[in-house]
Amino acid sequence: MKLKDKIISFILVGIALIIVLQPRFRSVEVILDNALIVVLIYVSIGMLSALFDRRQLVYISLLSALVITLYMKNISNDNLLYSKNDGSLPNLEVCHFNVIDFDGDNTEIIKSIIELNPEILSFEALSPMLNKYLIENLKNRYAYNTFINRGGDIDSKLILSKIPITGVDTFYLKGHPQLKVGVSNKKMNINLICSNITPVMYNNRNSIQDAQIDELAEYVLANTDNIPTIVIGEFNQVYWSKSIRYLLAKTKFNNARRYVYLAKRNPYEHIFYSEGLVCLKIEELFDNQSNNIGIKGAFVINNNNELTIRY
Repeated sequence: MKLKDKIISFILVGIALIIVLQPRFRSVEVILDNALIVVLIYVSIGMLSALFDRRQLVYISLLSALVITLYMKNISNDNLLYSKNDGSLPNLEVCHFNVIDFDGDNTEIIKSIIELNPEILSFEALSPMLNKYLIENLKNRYAYNTFINRGGDIDSKLILSKIPITGVDTFYLKGHPQLKVGVSNKKMNINLICSNITPVMYNNRNSIQDAQIDELAEYVLANTDNIPTIVIGEFNQVYWSKSIRYLLAKTKFNNARRYVYLAKRNPYEHIFYSEGLVCLKIEELFDNQSNNIGIKGAFVINNNNELTIRY
């Protein structure tokens, strides 16, 4: 192998190891966030190397891409296909919106919500005026609500529900308030936790994120009472990060995602769910400019394991 090819191979393998092992350096976050692009670059390098008969680079680039892809897939939802509901179990759709991406177009937010029509909605980083606007304009569809009003900062939250809210709890992750609600009717009894993890840019390091994830895991374990639980919100990190791996391992929750899209915005919104729930579908929400505006998940309540996988 030529010296130039050895150097390129060393760099390719090094980046792949960084994504999998995730050493604690700020620059690692940038590489992690762009892991999908890295995979595409590796595949492109492999194809170009094949054209010029540089076999070693072909093997190393494609194998590195495969390692990264398998690593990411291992943390996503491991069902080959999402389950299907035969109608015997109650459906539940939840949706999380990034209102900042609507650029102040409140009527467009209402329009999108009506089109999606989920049972439960969560929002964050919304102003007191928008908070009031959403409650007033959706009260005929969503009779139940609870919120944390922090003047539009990242800790502001709103939950709207068609299902009666039977319990509300505000808890804190390193001083940042989070919302947990219990919703219940004749068909279902679940917990929903609306959470956000502080962006790295606010603390210049990920130690605060790690501490918040650890506190969230402890809260989930102590306060969900074996009731089916959904955690939804803005985690400000990709799901293949070490912190998210830790959260899922400690709580034994499942990741609703099976894949992610290459979009203008990193896939920072996530939905995690406990036993007693089966994920039917998850989808990224985009506007007509391909901006990511949120995430939506569809579930069934499966306390008695009645639902089987159907292909």
